[in-house]
Amino acid sequence: MAQIQPPRVLSGSSQQREPEAAVFELAQAIDQAEIGLVMIFFSSTYEQDRLSAAIRAHFSRAIVVGCTTAGEIGPEGYYDGGMSGVSF
Repeated sequence: MAQIQPPRVLSGSSQQREPEAAVFELAQAIDQAEIGLVMIFFSSTYEQDRLSAAIRAHFSRAIVVGCTTAGEIGPEGYYDGGMSGVSF
């Protein structure tokens, strides 16, 4: 009988200024095999079209929910101008 694995929750962040680099760094921390949902909180300074394209490219297998923030909280604490996220 196959053992059922508990759901995994992964979190990460990026302080990269370019949207493609930031999403890539975040994806390195939170991508997982059976990803179902990604929540991303990001600075409003990112160029929206580039950010959206990068998110679609990295998280096409999951439902993605995101919003802009007035600051982000990640493993390094509070910062401004980056992104943080979690995957389930």
